[in-house]
Amino acid sequence: MGDLGARRINVELEENHSNLHEKTLQSLTWALKNYDFDFAVRSNTSSFWNEVELLRLLERLPRSGLYAGPIGTWSEPGDEWDYIGGSALFMSRDIAELACRADVRVYRHLPDDVAFGHWMRENGVDPAPLVGSRPSGYEPVAPASFSRLKHWSDARITRSRMTRLDRVYRSQGPLGALAALTYFNTWEIFNVAFDPSVPRHKAGRLIVRNLASWSDQARKFTARLS
Repeated sequence: MGDLGARRINVELEENHSNLHEKTLQSLTWALKNYDFDFAVRSNTSSFWNEVELLRLLERLPRSGLYAGPIGTWSEPGDEWDYIGGSALFMSRDIAELACRADVRVYRHLPDDVAFGHWMRENGVDPAPLVGSRPSGYEPVAPASFSRLKHWSDARITRSRMTRLDRVYRSQGPLGALAALTYFNTWEIFNVAFDPSVPRHKAGRLIVRNLASWSDQARKFTARLS
């Protein structure tokens, strides 16, 4: 199934969304058998990871009982529960072990991260919030361990965000990072005007709001440099 020297785990499942929960649990099961680890993170291809900030974050996290990340809420008739979104699902080893005891057949009607959260709730584990950056709606981005960069209708925008944010984290020194962030956020803020999926009146409001947000973030970033 896996290769200890490789960066990929191959599972023998058909590639479709209905199998994501089972794929996640098979991968965790393999990792539990082959690695001694404190944390596991379930991510996706539109999440960008800043390794330096991630390692700083992991130093502060508890090594047991951890089920954390960006929180969402799922509602069904007569039921509702919180779950950790699959863009950045952090778990400690004991939670990974608990997750792998779930019966995936019960959860085939649910998205994998929602199913994960339901199983956690059934076993008395509450989700804890961890906040990253989410410029999915053209919001400015600040340094964080993870950033959700998905554009829901245009994969080219997602790839562009990945490339530009990579330049931010490769910048040398705080002034380089500030310059790269300014470039990234200026592009991101004004690019909403060219997105046909965003109404013109809404684009204008987003630009004004996000410019004010980035101005505030830039002032705080500059203050930390002085």
